[in-house]
Amino acid sequence: MDGKTLWDRFRNQAAAADQDALSRLDICLAGPEPRLDAAHAMDDLIRQTVEQGVGSQGRQCLLRLLAQSLFFELVSVPERETGTPSYWCVGTIRCRVSGEVFLSAIQRVDACQMDYVVGGKPLGISVTDGATRARCGRYCAPVRFRARRLSDTVSLSLRLDDGRQVPVGGFPNPMDWFLHRQGLSLADGVTEPGAASRDKCVACERRLALRRGLRVTRLKARRMVQIAHATACAAEEAQVTYE
Repeated sequence: MDGKTLWDRFRNQAAAADQDALSRLDICLAGPEPRLDAAHAMDDLIRQTVEQGVGSQGRQCLLRLLAQSLFFELVSVPERETGTPSYWCVGTIRCRVSGEVFLSAIQRVDACQMDYVVGGKPLGISVTDGATRARCGRYCAPVRFRARRLSDTVSLSLRLDDGRQVPVGGFPNPMDWFLHRQGLSLADGVTEPGAASRDKCVACERRLALRRGLRVTRLKARRMVQIAHATACAAEEAQVTYE
């Protein structure tokens, strides 16, 4: 049975909501099909694949993979909007690789303008413009959007200039899911309402806090060594005087 038939059978068995996230890349190879253990044929197969390029289907797959390297992190507990059952959700979109690597890769795959949307509604945040922090090189895109209920499924996506949307890693999911993943609850209270800032990076703050903690520990250890050394010297002087 050929691979295309197996693929169609596999895709048809997936849930309807998951089928759009599945992709198959077909490469046309010249000559007879090599044996599975024909290691000497690999160089030629790789050459043929590279010469054909990824094509439009391949670029779509790469965009999906790059979008899945992004993830959303709440910077505060969602705040109930006054007079409505809706919640304001404030957070940042970050990346599992360095900002420079992500931006270079996504611009090579598709150089068009991209922005973030929630449920198709634009957030006014560019995917690429000013998204890398000079301080740490991390990708950081602040976003703020409304969720009608925390249990409602939310879809945060990259939108290309042709209208296509590619979901960010972790979406679609309800805000309850993100609260649980981050160990937050509404009982934790909220911070002042507003939008997250590119100037405040959670990862940087954690790293600085860790450095401050290490510095305090080292200072305490140094102080203890100094006290022990002074005590030993005093004891030695007292012994000499006694003799």
